[in-house]
Amino acid sequence: MSSSLSISSPLLEDYSNDTFGVRIGYPQGWLLQENIGGAVVAFSPAPEDTQAPTLNVVVQDLSSNPMSLDDFTSVSLYQMEQMLQEVADVDVSATVLAGNPGKRVQYSTRMQSFYLKFFQTYTLKDDIAYIITFSAPPAIHDALKGVIEQCIEKFEITEKKGTPSLALREYHNKKNEFKLHHPMSWKRVGEHSPSNAVWEYIPKNQKDPMIRMIAHVDRVPSTFTLDDFTTLVMSQYTKAGTAAAITDTHLGGHPAKRALFSGRSLLYPGRYLHVWTIRNSRAYSVTFIHAVDAPDPDMDLYLPIFERVVATFGFTPAEYVKNTSRRYENLTHKFGLNFPNGYEVQEGFMGATVSFSTPEPQTDNNFASNINVVVQDMTGQNMNLDEFADMLRQQLNMSVEDCHILDISDTLVAGQVGRQFTYQGKISTLTIKFVQKVVITQGKAVVLSFASERPKFEAEYKKVGHYLDTFQFIDM
Repeated sequence: MSSSLSISSPLLEDYSNDTFGVRIGYPQGWLLQENIGGAVVAFSPAPEDTQAPTLNVVVQDLSSNPMSLDDFTSVSLYQMEQMLQEVADVDVSATVLAGNPGKRVQYSTRMQSFYLKFFQTYTLKDDIAYIITFSAPPAIHDALKGVIEQCIEKFEITEKKGTPSLALREYHNKKNEFKLHHPMSWKRVGEHSPSNAVWEYIPKNQKDPMIRMIAHVDRVPSTFTLDDFTTLVMSQYTKAGTAAAITDTHLGGHPAKRALFSGRSLLYPGRYLHVWTIRNSRAYSVTFIHAVDAPDPDMDLYLPIFERVVATFGFTPAEYVKNTSRRYENLTHKFGLNFPNGYEVQEGFMGATVSFSTPEPQTDNNFASNINVVVQDMTGQNMNLDEFADMLRQQLNMSVEDCHILDISDTLVAGQVGRQFTYQGKISTLTIKFVQKVVITQGKAVVLSFASERPKFEAEYKKVGHYLDTFQFIDM
């Protein structure tokens, strides 16, 4: 490793990410890569060198499994010891990060043919974990640590300007023959006026009428057209003193109308998105409200959520059976897939963009079966599927203890030709079997994995392996 990587009098650059709400410093001259593996951003003087120093930031949503800082530390340490080889010199201490109570963890581990030393610090705020990790070979780690400390001192948690991802569950109304998905972190606060079928949802941790999602079904005469109902809607807007521009769209595959406006409607002052259509003598409306006492409140944070919920709306036949699986959508990488009900969602863990795992605790004698998704931006990298698959094969042999590749074959991922690896290796004392599907498409490398203990792999894969095939890119 070149001694030129040591920095005696560093000049720091500033990096900020409004989507995830973070700001940090990094050494001048280091290259940055966003949305790589499970990290929001990674900095390195030589990203292509697996032994080069690396500083990365991970933002992990814990809302589906809230925990304390101490619990998060216990889980992280256990997972680290299970997933990494020969973890040594572990030291944990209390700290303050971005003005919040945090932890500092130092350890070293073997990466097959070489060793790395790690320094990690993290904090939790509003059920989100902010994790900063620095790794380097032991020979240069301590020389660079002072520089990294200066970078971390500049770390801030800022206001988010976007919505990185959504975990969704299905709501089905058999009587009115429709379904839609809503965020799992939202709660249902009422079903009003049974004749009109109104359902209302708000975020679970919200007390004030800030965000509302309302599904509304009205009986209308059989002769009523979409234009007739639109005239009725416009008259209600006029009575409320609101001017709204109406545009054409679709709802559940049917021609529909859409209004996005600010003002006071029949409920709260704020910003509204209203979509409606007509089907079988019923008028279906989905309304989202960002209720803020301001003339033109900022809806940028919430509009992507509302748009995605509208995209999930569909009409159902009488024999339709509610789908009990959950839906995950990543609005940063623009992909989605279904995952099993009861599986826990973790973002940014061990380099994965998102992981879904069985809820039982992982122990020395039990491995939690899991589905992992890694989406990596390949912009500027001239690498085809064969080259990427070959690189992945080399990484498996380097990073998985006692790795045996059992099969390599062609497959399809999101309708594109990809490559499937079946292999097994050791994690702690257990033999784990993996199926991994990879593809390069739309300027991204996608890696989908399922892992389970070898004795129960076939039964588990038969139950949940098909969820890998639900992966798709989403239009936004």
